[in-house]
Amino acid sequence: MSTEPTAAAVPQNTEGSDFPEFYSRCCTTNLSVAEPTGHPRIDGMKAILARAALMWENGRTLTVGFVNPFPGTPTQQAKVKEVVKKWEIVANLKFQFIPNGRDANIRVAFHPRDGSWSYVGKGALSRPRSEPTLNLGWVYSKPGITDDEQGVILHEFGHAIGYLHEHQSPRRGEKLTLNEAGKILARFDVYALKLTS
Repeated sequence: MSTEPTAAAVPQNTEGSDFPEFYSRCCTTNLSVAEPTGHPRIDGMKAILARAALMWENGRTLTVGFVNPFPGTPTQQAKVKEVVKKWEIVANLKFQFIPNGRDANIRVAFHPRDGSWSYVGKGALSRPRSEPTLNLGWVYSKPGITDDEQGVILHEFGHAIGYLHEHQSPRRGEKLTLNEAGKILARFDVYALKLTS
Protein backbone atom coordinates (compact mmCIF):
# COMPACT_ATOMS: atom_id res chain seq x y z
CA MET A 1 0.00 0.00 0.00
CA SER A 2 3.07 2.31 0.07
CA THR A 3 4.97 4.21 -2.58
CA GLU A 4 7.56 6.92 -2.65
CA PRO A 5 5.61 10.12 -2.01
CA THR A 6 5.64 13.24 -4.13
CA ALA A 7 4.00 15.74 -1.79
CA ALA A 8 3.39 16.12 1.93
CA ALA A 9 0.43 13.86 2.69
CA VAL A 10 -1.55 15.17 -0.25
CA PRO A 11 -3.87 12.70 -1.88
CA GLN A 12 -2.84 12.20 -5.45
CA ASN A 13 -5.22 12.61 -8.37
CA THR A 14 -3.80 10.37 -11.06
CA GLU A 15 -6.64 10.57 -13.55
CA GLY A 16 -5.19 11.37 -16.96
CA SER A 17 -1.62 11.26 -15.64
CA ASP A 18 1.40 9.06 -16.31
CA PHE A 19 1.10 7.40 -12.89
CA PRO A 20 -0.06 3.78 -12.77
CA GLU A 21 -3.66 3.27 -11.58
CA PHE A 22 -2.62 1.70 -8.26
CA TYR A 23 -0.75 4.88 -7.30
CA SER A 24 -4.03 6.62 -6.56
CA ARG A 25 -4.74 3.91 -3.98
CA CYS A 26 -1.58 4.53 -1.98
CA CYS A 27 -1.10 6.31 1.27
CA THR A 28 1.17 9.27 0.51
CA THR A 29 3.24 10.96 3.19
CA ASN A 30 6.50 12.84 2.96
CA LEU A 31 8.13 14.13 6.11
CA SER A 32 11.07 15.65 4.28
CA VAL A 33 8.96 18.76 3.80
CA ALA A 34 7.76 18.93 7.43
CA GLU A 35 8.23 22.30 9.08
CA PRO A 36 11.10 22.37 11.60
CA THR A 37 10.10 23.14 15.18
CA GLY A 38 13.18 25.26 15.93
CA HIS A 39 14.01 22.96 18.83
CA PRO A 40 17.39 21.31 18.02
CA ARG A 41 16.76 18.22 20.16
CA ILE A 42 13.40 17.48 18.52
CA ASP A 43 14.41 18.41 14.96
CA GLY A 44 17.56 16.29 15.24
CA MET A 45 15.74 13.33 16.72
CA LYS A 46 15.50 10.31 14.47
CA ALA A 47 12.95 7.60 15.08
CA ILE A 48 12.25 4.40 13.25
CA LEU A 49 8.49 4.86 12.92
CA ALA A 50 7.75 8.36 14.22
CA ARG A 51 8.97 11.93 14.16
CA ALA A 52 8.84 13.38 17.66
CA ALA A 53 7.71 16.83 16.52
CA LEU A 54 4.56 15.31 14.98
CA MET A 55 3.57 13.00 17.85
CA TRP A 56 0.62 13.91 20.05
CA GLU A 57 1.28 14.29 23.78
CA ASN A 58 1.00 11.10 25.85
CA GLY A 59 -2.38 10.67 27.49
CA ARG A 60 -4.11 13.15 25.22
CA THR A 61 -7.70 12.73 24.09
CA LEU A 62 -7.95 13.44 20.37
CA THR A 63 -11.24 14.62 18.98
CA VAL A 64 -12.46 12.94 15.82
CA GLY A 65 -15.26 14.10 13.55
CA PHE A 66 -16.72 13.32 10.15
CA VAL A 67 -16.69 16.16 7.62
CA ASN A 68 -18.53 17.26 4.49
CA PRO A 69 -18.84 16.84 1.62
CA PHE A 70 -18.18 13.11 2.29
CA PRO A 71 -18.95 12.50 5.99
CA GLY A 72 -19.81 8.86 5.32
CA THR A 73 -22.86 6.81 6.11
CA PRO A 74 -23.79 5.77 9.65
CA THR A 75 -22.38 2.31 8.78
CA GLN A 76 -19.01 3.74 7.68
CA GLN A 77 -18.82 5.96 10.76
CA ALA A 78 -19.66 3.03 13.05
CA LYS A 79 -16.83 0.99 11.51
CA VAL A 80 -14.33 3.73 12.32
CA LYS A 81 -15.62 4.15 15.87
CA GLU A 82 -15.31 0.41 16.47
CA VAL A 83 -11.88 -0.17 14.91
CA VAL A 84 -10.04 2.81 16.43
CA LYS A 85 -10.66 1.35 19.89
CA LYS A 86 -7.77 -1.01 19.07
CA TRP A 87 -5.39 1.96 19.01
CA GLU A 88 -6.54 2.98 22.49
CA ILE A 89 -5.32 -0.41 23.77
CA VAL A 90 -1.75 0.05 22.50
CA ALA A 91 -1.27 3.83 22.25
CA ASN A 92 -1.35 6.19 25.21
CA LEU A 93 -4.15 8.16 23.52
CA LYS A 94 -7.94 8.26 23.60
CA PHE A 95 -10.41 9.18 20.84
CA GLN A 96 -13.53 11.25 21.42
CA PHE A 97 -15.99 11.48 18.54
CA ILE A 98 -17.71 14.84 18.31
CA PRO A 99 -20.70 15.89 16.19
CA ASN A 100 -19.12 18.94 14.54
CA GLY A 101 -16.27 17.46 12.52
CA ARG A 102 -14.82 20.88 11.69
CA ASP A 103 -13.90 21.29 15.37
CA ALA A 104 -12.04 17.96 15.57
CA ASN A 105 -8.29 17.29 15.69
CA ILE A 106 -8.79 14.46 13.19
CA ARG A 107 -11.33 15.27 10.47
CA VAL A 108 -12.44 12.13 8.61
CA ALA A 109 -13.95 11.98 5.13
CA PHE A 110 -15.00 9.03 2.97
CA HIS A 111 -14.38 10.40 -0.52
CA PRO A 112 -14.57 7.24 -2.66
CA ARG A 113 -12.33 8.59 -5.44
CA ASP A 114 -9.62 10.00 -3.18
CA GLY A 115 -8.06 6.80 -1.88
CA SER A 116 -7.09 6.39 1.76
CA TRP A 117 -4.57 8.76 3.33
CA SER A 118 -3.85 10.80 6.44
CA TYR A 119 -1.77 13.72 7.58
CA VAL A 120 0.80 12.58 10.13
CA GLY A 121 0.12 13.41 13.77
CA LYS A 122 0.10 17.09 14.66
CA GLY A 123 0.66 17.91 11.00
CA ALA A 124 -3.15 17.88 10.85
CA LEU A 125 -3.21 21.07 12.92
CA SER A 126 -1.78 23.05 10.00
CA ARG A 127 -4.73 22.20 7.74
CA PRO A 128 -7.74 24.51 7.37
CA ARG A 129 -10.72 23.45 9.49
CA SER A 130 -12.80 23.07 6.32
CA GLU A 131 -10.57 20.25 5.03
CA PRO A 132 -10.40 16.59 6.04
CA THR A 133 -7.14 15.42 7.57
CA LEU A 134 -7.83 11.74 6.92
CA ASN A 135 -9.72 10.04 4.07
CA LEU A 136 -11.05 6.48 4.09
CA GLY A 137 -12.02 5.94 0.48
CA TRP A 138 -11.81 2.14 0.85
CA VAL A 139 -14.23 1.82 3.77
CA TYR A 140 -17.65 0.98 2.37
CA SER A 141 -21.30 1.17 3.47
CA LYS A 142 -21.85 -2.59 3.34
CA PRO A 143 -22.58 -3.96 6.85
CA GLY A 144 -19.75 -5.74 8.64
CA ILE A 145 -16.07 -4.82 8.82
CA THR A 146 -13.82 -6.66 6.38
CA ASP A 147 -10.18 -7.37 7.18
CA ASP A 148 -9.17 -4.90 4.47
CA GLU A 149 -11.37 -2.16 5.92
CA GLN A 150 -10.03 -2.79 9.42
CA GLY A 151 -6.50 -2.62 8.00
CA VAL A 152 -7.11 0.67 6.22
CA ILE A 153 -8.67 2.25 9.31
CA LEU A 154 -5.84 1.08 11.59
CA HIS A 155 -3.21 2.12 9.05
CA GLU A 156 -4.52 5.64 8.47
CA PHE A 157 -5.23 6.27 12.15
CA GLY A 158 -1.67 5.09 12.78
CA HIS A 159 -0.54 8.02 10.65
CA ALA A 160 -3.06 10.31 12.34
CA ILE A 161 -1.51 9.57 15.73
CA GLY A 162 1.99 10.14 14.40
CA TYR A 163 3.39 6.91 12.99
CA LEU A 164 5.21 6.63 9.67
CA HIS A 165 5.88 3.91 7.13
CA GLU A 166 8.88 1.72 7.76
CA HIS A 167 10.43 2.84 4.48
CA GLN A 168 10.65 6.37 5.92
CA SER A 169 13.02 5.26 8.65
CA PRO A 170 16.23 7.29 8.93
CA ARG A 171 17.96 3.88 9.10
CA ARG A 172 16.65 3.00 5.64
CA GLY A 173 19.36 1.50 3.51
CA GLU A 174 20.85 -0.43 6.39
CA LYS A 175 20.01 -4.06 6.72
CA LEU A 176 16.50 -4.07 8.21
CA THR A 177 14.29 -7.04 8.97
CA LEU A 178 10.54 -6.54 9.20
CA ASN A 179 8.95 -8.30 12.14
CA GLU A 180 5.51 -9.22 10.81
CA ALA A 181 4.46 -11.18 13.89
CA GLY A 182 2.55 -8.30 15.51
CA LYS A 183 -1.08 -9.28 16.07
CA ILE A 184 -3.05 -6.13 15.23
CA LEU A 185 -1.05 -4.08 12.81
CA ALA A 186 1.56 -6.25 11.12
CA ARG A 187 -0.46 -6.88 7.98
CA PHE A 188 -1.12 -3.23 7.48
CA ASP A 189 2.30 -1.69 6.96
CA VAL A 190 2.93 -0.63 10.55
CA TYR A 191 5.73 -3.01 11.33
CA ALA A 192 8.13 -3.29 14.22
CA LEU A 193 11.64 -3.01 12.84
CA LYS A 194 14.56 -5.05 14.04
CA LEU A 195 18.06 -4.02 12.97
CA THR A 196 20.20 -6.97 12.08
CA SER A 197 23.93 -7.10 11.68
